[in-house]
Amino acid sequence: MKSNARLGLSISLLTLAVALPAFAYEYPLSDSAIRDAYFLGKSSNDKMSELFEKYTQRPPVPKKGPHIASVILETPYVGVVEHSREMLNYSAPAAEKDFLGKPAVFRLRVQIDLTDSYGWQIPSPAGTIHMRPDDFWKDFTVRLVQKEEIPSKSLSGTPIYSFGGDGGSSVLTGATIELTYDAEKIQSEDAKVEVLAPDGEEIEVTFDLAALR
Repeated sequence: MKSNARLGLSISLLTLAVALPAFAYEYPLSDSAIRDAYFLGKSSNDKMSELFEKYTQRPPVPKKGPHIASVILETPYVGVVEHSREMLNYSAPAAEKDFLGKPAVFRLRVQIDLTDSYGWQIPSPAGTIHMRPDDFWKDFTVRLVQKEEIPSKSLSGTPIYSFGGDGGSSVLTGATIELTYDAEKIQSEDAKVEVLAPDGEEIEVTFDLAALR
């Protein structure tokens, strides 16, 4: 009977282990998570691309209006990966020293692309040309929601320009909005990102942080 009980318990634990995700959002980062992130940052470009793709969503191009081209999350774990990738002569112990027990942020980036119906030129009287201001991104609202909206620590935007060849002038083509959050306020569960455009269109994407580190 005891053997059967032990066998049943083992099967239950194995089933639970299979049901739970191998990785999930974690904060603060453990020393093992930092080391994993470090070695991933020093791995091949293919592995890096595969990782970042999991934290990126690309909504389709709308019939009209601006295009929310991408929504990207950067968790503290991904932050360690990116830092390790960029640093030369960097070691795993150095990464632990830099990140273990240190405050970290959860970052959200939204890229907006201009389109034919929402371009660099705004409607203006005949014979005049009015250009869209490079801070047009301020007309967009971005929210991060887990049961309720999570307030951001900072909000900034950067215009994107395309430069013409042969010395041609630059043209505004979009912008990137970046928000940061207290990592400790983020839970290991679904995180919904809502982007509201000035024309009233709203884009929603959801990330499963129970399956992302």
